[in-house]
Amino acid sequence: MESLSMCLCLCLYILISFVLYPTSFSIINNSSASMNHLCRQDESQLLLQLKQQLHHDPHPSYPRDYPTLYWNSSRDCCEWYGVICDYFTGHVIGLDLGWGHLRGNLKSNSSLFHLTHLRSLNLARNNFSDSTLPPEFGRLNALRDLDLSDTGFAGEIPVEFYHLSKLVSLNLANDASTDYKIRCDVKMLFGNMTRLRVLRLTNQNLSNSDLPINISSSFLTHLGLSSTGLRGELPATIFEKSNMQWLELGGNEGLEGRLPDSIGLMSNLYYMYLSHCNFSGPIPESIGNITGISRIYLSSNSIQGRIGKLNSPNLFYLDLSSNRLNIEIESFYNHSGIEFLKLSHNTVTEHGGDIINVTNFLYLSELEMSSCEIKEFPNILRSNMPYLQVMDLSNNIIHGPIPSWFTSNLSETLSYLDLSANFFTNYPWRTFPPFICNLSQLLILNLSHNKLSGNILECLPNSTTSLRVLDLSRNEFHGKIPTKIGTMYQNLSYLGLNGNHLEGPLPRSLANCARLKVIDLGNNLIKDTFPQWLDTLPQLKILILKSNRFHGSITPPLTNNSFSNLQIFDLSYNNFTGLLPEKLFASLGAIKNQSQVSPDERLYMEDYEQVEFDHRGHYNYFQYSVTISVKGEVVEFTKVLKILNTIDLSSNNFKGCIPESISYLASLRLLNLSHNSINGSIPPALGRMTNLEHLDLSGNQLTGGIPQSLTSLTFLEVLNLSHNHLVGPIPLGNQFSTFSNDSYAANSGLCGDPLTRSCGNGTESPSAEDFEEKDEDDGFMMGFTWKAVVMGYGCGILLGFILGNVMISIKKPRWLERFVYVEAAIILRRRKKRRRTVQGRT
Repeated sequence: MESLSMCLCLCLYILISFVLYPTSFSIINNSSASMNHLCRQDESQLLLQLKQQLHHDPHPSYPRDYPTLYWNSSRDCCEWYGVICDYFTGHVIGLDLGWGHLRGNLKSNSSLFHLTHLRSLNLARNNFSDSTLPPEFGRLNALRDLDLSDTGFAGEIPVEFYHLSKLVSLNLANDASTDYKIRCDVKMLFGNMTRLRVLRLTNQNLSNSDLPINISSSFLTHLGLSSTGLRGELPATIFEKSNMQWLELGGNEGLEGRLPDSIGLMSNLYYMYLSHCNFSGPIPESIGNITGISRIYLSSNSIQGRIGKLNSPNLFYLDLSSNRLNIEIESFYNHSGIEFLKLSHNTVTEHGGDIINVTNFLYLSELEMSSCEIKEFPNILRSNMPYLQVMDLSNNIIHGPIPSWFTSNLSETLSYLDLSANFFTNYPWRTFPPFICNLSQLLILNLSHNKLSGNILECLPNSTTSLRVLDLSRNEFHGKIPTKIGTMYQNLSYLGLNGNHLEGPLPRSLANCARLKVIDLGNNLIKDTFPQWLDTLPQLKILILKSNRFHGSITPPLTNNSFSNLQIFDLSYNNFTGLLPEKLFASLGAIKNQSQVSPDERLYMEDYEQVEFDHRGHYNYFQYSVTISVKGEVVEFTKVLKILNTIDLSSNNFKGCIPESISYLASLRLLNLSHNSINGSIPPALGRMTNLEHLDLSGNQLTGGIPQSLTSLTFLEVLNLSHNHLVGPIPLGNQFSTFSNDSYAANSGLCGDPLTRSCGNGTESPSAEDFEEKDEDDGFMMGFTWKAVVMGYGCGILLGFILGNVMISIKKPRWLERFVYVEAAIILRRRKKRRRTVQGRT
């Protein structure tokens, strides 16, 4: 009886296990399939046909990532990599081809859609960018799990797709960098797929959809709808899902309203991403009911008020930056396990009193409190933080010396330190910064825009060799730049010392820094000749030596690719002499090429200095900035546009003619050769520089006439030819109709509009049309449609980006919007009036 009972129990156990966990029996097939030929012949043939329909993107480093590579008829298909069979029926019920380096056009007649017993299908991270989402997916109505993330499918989701009513997990998420997007009807999806537990549509197109008020799936645990174009108010019912564990709605700037009190009902939530939306109002007190949450992202909203108590002992990532919150730093003292605390662009206060327990924050890795109106070093910085890697206290109002307790408490693991834009002094140190020599892992140091003074300390050769960014600009440092700076910091990519009182020669050791992209030494007292030896730096993009005491002539480069990547070249306000550097102009390959920034490409030059800090893949960035003269104004660019191609040699003692080689710099935007002793005529070849927006040749000894070819410069917004010896009529047409008298002042021989002096003998300045008729072979004149002219008239590309940034950052103020349109209308009316006048006279 006992043996019979045990046998019955065993049989009952097997039966129950099969009912509850059928897939576990399916997996056994991989080990026993060779003993019993499981695979059905028809499905084996379908899989081999699929192999022929898809192609591999060869990658020698990942030979095992090709799941179909070893599929062949000599083995049971249930043994093939990525194939899962039902142990009893032999049907293929699972297909895992994710990250398989596969590509092709998944057509409607693909053999894949005949595998109708599939319960799980994973095609993630393959390339089907030539395909729309086939409606034949609807045939696979047994599917429970479907992963098509980052596959490149595009177009509308077909109606048949919504028939997959048995789906438990659907992942259609997209990589942010791709242009391929799927348009989805969220209401239809939620209406039909009532069993969904996991839904991820990140970076797809839901721009015509509102979130449904009632989400029918009560089992939903993971919802990912970030960056999908959702708009309107967030339904409170989303937060009433007690099963919800992962909520991701960020990156939808059209989502607005308040966070509802029902947020506290998601008691099982551990991940919440609601950044970069338009939420307002306070953070509900009920958020304290979510006791298991580990990550909270609420940055870049308009949330205001105070933060309620956060009761989760698992909290390790909190990002509240860029809101309107009033944050008391003491509210985080109980979260000793927190690793990432980001509070920037809020108001942070501390009541003072007892110093916190130094045992707190033992795991803190990033602490960001930029632009928080902090007036003194908060006590949180006295804590023992042995693993701190990122500290940002920039753009606050902290005065006085940097306290010794702060510098002595800095962790040796620190990689990023930003104390810029405060009011720090360096008393009692005579040299600064001495603490840098102890931070052997420091990658980025930004102490710019303070009142630090003294000599720049020369550390030992083996210290801080990892440093990539050193920004000490806009301080009061004096003395010489350390002669061994290039030996100490051979990994430097950015060196910013602008706006100090540094003197002496430029250290030749900088030639060791092969990764240098930016050298900004403007506004100092450096006395040296032109550093031709810097042409050995292969990545150098920005060289700013303006307002120093450089002197002598610029010697011709030894090779044809000297400074080939240079895009901003500023030597203004020095004492350079000799001829303009014709051969150097000819070697500037990055400006010579006609470059366009594609819509999906970042607009900013290298954008950020990116440094990975930990094994989780978190990154922090240093944003390049430069100060140059743009259209008569000194402008600090906190982001450097990729198209900001600039040559400024003004206020020196250059002589001779303008070399024709400069006209081949097709991507140049700003050219300033003013206030030198340049003579000769203006080369007509300058008409080739069709991207030019700023041309300043004033204060020289130029003679002859203004070439008619310059009317080809339809983006030209600023023209200054004043204080020369130019003669003859001023050309008419295109941008020249917008320039005032100031552009031509102190040229006694010029005549014609806009000057009051006519050209005599009843002759007026020739129009652009007249010029085309007289000289049809001139390669510089082309037919411009009125659209192109208006594009040039409205504002230059660079000014457009500046105005655009302003309008975006302050929510497109109507006064600025009206100003732009009214000015454009006035310019157009003025141009039409002048054209009628010229036609009437002829």
